[in-house]
Amino acid sequence: MGRMRIFLRYAICFPAVAVLCLMLPVAAFASSGKDSIELRVEKGDKLINICRKYLEDPQKWRTVAKFNRMKNPDLILPGQQVKIPVGLMRGVLLDGKVTFVYGDAKVQKAEKEEWVPLRLGDMVSRGSSIKTGKASSLEVTFEDRNSIFLKPDTTLSITASEKKGSNYTMNSLYLTTGRIITNMKKTTGADSRINVKTPSAIASVRGTEFRVSADHEEAVRTEVLTGTVTVSAAGKAVELHQGEGTYVQKGSAPVDARKLLTPPIPLDLKAIYKELPLRFTFQQTTGAYSVRGLLAKDREGRNVVEDKVNEPPRSKLRGIQYKLQQS
Repeated sequence: MGRMRIFLRYAICFPAVAVLCLMLPVAAFASSGKDSIELRVEKGDKLINICRKYLEDPQKWRTVAKFNRMKNPDLILPGQQVKIPVGLMRGVLLDGKVTFVYGDAKVQKAEKEEWVPLRLGDMVSRGSSIKTGKASSLEVTFEDRNSIFLKPDTTLSITASEKKGSNYTMNSLYLTTGRIITNMKKTTGADSRINVKTPSAIASVRGTEFRVSADHEEAVRTEVLTGTVTVSAAGKAVELHQGEGTYVQKGSAPVDARKLLTPPIPLDLKAIYKELPLRFTFQQTTGAYSVRGLLAKDREGRNVVEDKVNEPPRSKLRGIQYKLQQS
């Protein structure tokens, strides 16, 4: 085997869930700021004219009036502040840019069109579907610097990507299956929202980094690395804070927030491994159901060589064995 630096990453989620396990169908909303923008009324302005200029559907002017608690929508005065809900505003379409790609990553620009390879620097537009193959990964970064990172064997659709007003961006995604990491950058003077949807739940996020996964059984796991996330399903909402997670089965409410377990302690970790297969053993962590280990060529875990879940007996030490081909 030629010389190649390999990094080992491992983590455990809350009891009965592995941190990096396949997450299930979910819908997630991520918001880093306010849900409305303020406009200053100028001389001669009327509410209906403002709505015609800024709203996707100008007929929603009554909603704007109610939002501002206007007693008389026909009477607005110069200097008055009118708040417009961002969700009602007309948007300008934005594209995402491929800022990292490793292995087999493809895009389908429209339904029923051919899947074509994605390369670094390619643009991904609204209506596109993207997917990664085995031992592959992909990062797409939007204009507001928010990004989504697709793990191996993940399929995701970009249902909306637009800028509303001068500083508000909204990206809506649909996770069919696989695992993603959503990272919202903290920027000055800009508000943004990322919606990650799957068939089973909705997760509302505010200024955070979080993981969502969906599997073929349409179950969902959401894990919060920073910030706050609210996961809603079947009429129940669960608020998650940093270091917490929840699980949603299709048709059921999310379980109460659970503390993510600390990563397992590696035993007999060597500085250099000279023989194949490589074998790593971890000390057991109480309450853990499984351990997912990643072998990668970089510290960030992007260039994945091997990705494996291990579920040994709970009474024994946890071992993960990787068989790497000679290269």
